[in-house]
Amino acid sequence: MEFKSLKIGIILFMFIQTINAQHKLKRAHLYNSYTGLNADTDLFNDISLNSFEAISTNIQFSKNNDLQKIVVVPMKLRSPNYENYNFLFNTKLNLAQKGGITTFGIGFTFDNSIAESKRGIKILEKINPNFNESYLNKKRILDKKLKKKLTEDLIKYKDTLLVNLIEKVLNKLEENKDGFFLEDLFFDPINDSQKYTYYKNLKQSYDKSTKAFLDYLSIDYYKKLMENSTKITFGGNISFFEILGGDKIDLDNDGLIDNAENIKQKNLSLGITRIESEKLGWSFTGYYLQKRSSPKSGEKFNDYYGFSAAVGQRIFILNKEYKKTKEYIEGLFISSIHAGLSFEYLKCNESIAKCENGISKKSIITPYIELKISPKNQFRIGIPITNQKQLDNSQSLIGPFLQYRLNIAGSN
Repeated sequence: MEFKSLKIGIILFMFIQTINAQHKLKRAHLYNSYTGLNADTDLFNDISLNSFEAISTNIQFSKNNDLQKIVVVPMKLRSPNYENYNFLFNTKLNLAQKGGITTFGIGFTFDNSIAESKRGIKILEKINPNFNESYLNKKRILDKKLKKKLTEDLIKYKDTLLVNLIEKVLNKLEENKDGFFLEDLFFDPINDSQKYTYYKNLKQSYDKSTKAFLDYLSIDYYKKLMENSTKITFGGNISFFEILGGDKIDLDNDGLIDNAENIKQKNLSLGITRIESEKLGWSFTGYYLQKRSSPKSGEKFNDYYGFSAAVGQRIFILNKEYKKTKEYIEGLFISSIHAGLSFEYLKCNESIAKCENGISKKSIITPYIELKISPKNQFRIGIPITNQKQLDNSQSLIGPFLQYRLNIAGSN
């Protein structure tokens, strides 16, 4: 009897300790790519660092060059309840292969939609008083219902220990005017089967009601984080020719080693992405590149400048009940269809003779449709329309592409 009384006392102590621990907004990794802002559909798709999920993979099939690409943000693979947030949190690593060229890159992103950013903390501070008051009002209603049920159970149940425990819970509810939190109980399912079943059902019902209200408040917080948010990304890549080593060869007997150079390209980029709302977003990125036309000995780097821009808009929601889905509650993902338009421009800053394939200017405009089937699986169909100035003539080209993306927002 004394042992069981001690167990009950420990359980009640645990109840009290959780009062101030549970009514906090959950921190989550939000899905940033739902606006479809991958502006770099062709010219810069292998070197683009405008990806904001923990893991993003792109597999793109096009007329000229297929692409296999993965971008990883290692820190986002950990729990979002982190401390000491800084710019290194969004460090990303890029690995891509396109047309036999392999690319490695690194980027850094300033993102003010992160909960622990200065903006995120200010938003939380503004809504926290209202959140606490709303939450405690809801808790009082739930506690009132719980008191009524426990009072009825006092009459219903005859077990002395169970009645004693119910009375103590009622007393604690009365003492804690600002809310009472049920916690897991460590009853032996075999020896204390009646109490175990009773409190398991009671807790599940109570937590379900509490969670629904917390989810509502959390979503409001997530929206404030996401809307009107800005991401600024700086980084660079280095690309290698398909053949990195081996015997030096001169297949065309022109006196130049055909595989003398390993590095195909070096580049730097700086971009901004804006999420205006759940429906609309845009991005702009500038690029500076140094490229070789071939791995032959004597080939020098040539300077290139370019930029990309895009706008994305949600046009149709696939699941009308999205507000009830786990994906939306935990990260604002909406299964939907998006339409967008991207523009890419690249200019060779050398004489035409030095430019790769004699192309001095190239611009691509791409209308696209993107299917956001699930947070992880997304498909895009685009039709790039290319205009290029090559030697003494201009050309206009068209060629559709299909892109599959696997995204993992983070460890929630």
